[in-house]
Amino acid sequence: MHTISPAALATQWPGVPLIDVRGREEYAVAHIPGSINLPLDNLEGALASVPNQRTVYVICGSGKRSERAVGILRQRGVDAVSVNGGITEWYRGGYPVSYAAPDSPAQNAGSNAHRTGNSWLSTFLRWARSARRNSR
Repeated sequence: MHTISPAALATQWPGVPLIDVRGREEYAVAHIPGSINLPLDNLEGALASVPNQRTVYVICGSGKRSERAVGILRQRGVDAVSVNGGITEWYRGGYPVSYAAPDSPAQNAGSNAHRTGNSWLSTFLRWARSARRNSR
């Protein structure tokens, strides 16, 4: 599989095409600035919008969906590379991530957010802060 580490991507970013294949709600909550959201489920129908003149980098939450997307893209002749560990490892590396505004509808994207009062974003942020502390 063709992969790149977040650290290696950071040396080229933001000057390279970066496709985030997570769902729209996940992307709205937190994403890498300048990335393009093309959810994996819609990727084949959106192939015309994928740049094919140069290497395209593909990211998701942990690397699994981006690996599947890279397989699809490479079968179609696109030079695609998966980002190891996805946005999770990108964040752990201390690289920029844009977040939904605190009162935005995206904050309540989690399926049980309305019942529990806990949003996907706050859960992600707690986890990410913990992961960053534990990786030091």
